Amino acid sequence: MAKVKKAPVVVVLGHVDHGKTSLLDRIRQTHLVDKEKGGITQSIGAWQVELKGKKITFIDTPGHAAFSQMRSRGAAVADIAVLVVAADDSVMPQTKEAIKIITQAGIPFVVAVTKIDLPAADVEKVKADLARENIVVEAYGGQIVMIPLSNKTGQGIDELLEMILLTYEMQPVEVEVDKSAEGFVLETQFDKRRGKLVSLIISQGILKQGEFVSCGGRIAKVRAMYNDQGKAVKEARPGEAVQVWGFEELPQVGEIFTSLGKTKVKKQRQRDNLVAGLDAQIRDELAKLKDKKKIIPIFLKAQTKGALEAIVSSLPGEVKVVYQGVGEVTESEIELASTFGVEIITFQLPAKQRIVNLAQAEGVKLTNYEVIYKLLEEFEKRVLKLLEPTIDQQILGRAKVIKVFQIEKKKIAGCQVIEGKIEIKDKVELLRQEKIVGKSKIISLRQGKELRQKVGKGDECGVFLQPPLDFRPGDVICSYRE
Repeated sequence: MAKVKKAPVVVVLGHVDHGKTSLLDRIRQTHLVDKEKGGITQSIGAWQVELKGKKITFIDTPGHAAFSQMRSRGAAVADIAVLVVAADDSVMPQTKEAIKIITQAGIPFVVAVTKIDLPAADVEKVKADLARENIVVEAYGGQIVMIPLSNKTGQGIDELLEMILLTYEMQPVEVEVDKSAEGFVLETQFDKRRGKLVSLIISQGILKQGEFVSCGGRIAKVRAMYNDQGKAVKEARPGEAVQVWGFEELPQVGEIFTSLGKTKVKKQRQRDNLVAGLDAQIRDELAKLKDKKKIIPIFLKAQTKGALEAIVSSLPGEVKVVYQGVGEVTESEIELASTFGVEIITFQLPAKQRIVNLAQAEGVKLTNYEVIYKLLEEFEKRVLKLLEPTIDQQILGRAKVIKVFQIEKKKIAGCQVIEGKIEIKDKVELLRQEKIVGKSKIISLRQGKELRQKVGKGDECGVFLQPPLDFRPGDVICSYRE
């Protein structure tokens, strides 16, 4: 497989009014790739600049929503970040938020200190304030590069671009170009002249005009592509962004796309038809469970049919397998699980990294077990917890059943209150080995021959419930208020 260095993709983050837009505008004016006099820059979500023959892709708009959305879906959209801090304002709330975003993304970054030409500029204060946020710049003995600059005069702009390239060269991203193109949706829009347009950024492979792409469970043909100058292009390479015409439905910002060879298109469409059928099947299964609150619906995949059958027959009754199958988890199954909010359990089937990433991006819980008894133990624990009083119940008291009496064909629980108090008319749940086995209501309390309205911790009493429950010595009657 041939590998090439991907053009670095840069996101610019920082506090409002700290000069992010001005910085990007200044870079655009002086370094745009293929810039023509009077040319119109298209809004496609990203654009490229060139310095000494090397290209850098900037995600457009400070704090671009696509970056946050793609990051939340597990997509590594940016290779480098630029943290913008104004010299006259220093570290502010959104600066701290930007630091958190960059840290969570796990990407290198450079600090750009703007507005150094203002009278109130205090670069030393910026250094000190950043240090308080654990951002130690080189001047303070750290490894973070800080570039003072002026958007008005252009001072520091070239140095910033050089440091971006230098930082990237230390850990360049090499990607395969012979593989199917993959990437992310940056922006979507409807153009009156051309219709639905989708901006894509390429993370690997080469996207070519005429290819089909799969995105968000749908297939689109790349009928035309345009760069940030509005020029039609035939292909887009790693790190580049293009606007694509050919989508019948607009995907979501942040969704992952994959190019399909012509031989795969038919297979993909067959898979989509299968997904549509499964969608209806799962919807029917979940409809049957809609009135049952204490149920755990799951997708179950196993390496063999025998293992699948053994697990299904051994799971607690509260665990409902709404979809099952043999073999590795597919992208379609992740999408279905995401649609219905159901977790996926696998047995002896560790998922491939791209499936794990997709599951994280779609918010799908994906768990593999190698030993069957551990799988069953986990769900037994979860069922017990599920059957415990819900968090919207206030526990009033607990009474342990010491003895069971029969008076005039009525069962009376001889109890000792071990926590709080219990009263007539309390709603109760009967617990056996910490599992709820029934619900009822206290209609009578007695101590000896006397009726009581309530009894407290340490007291012994006789409890009469309606409707009757099959309580036994050792059970616990738990009273609660909703």
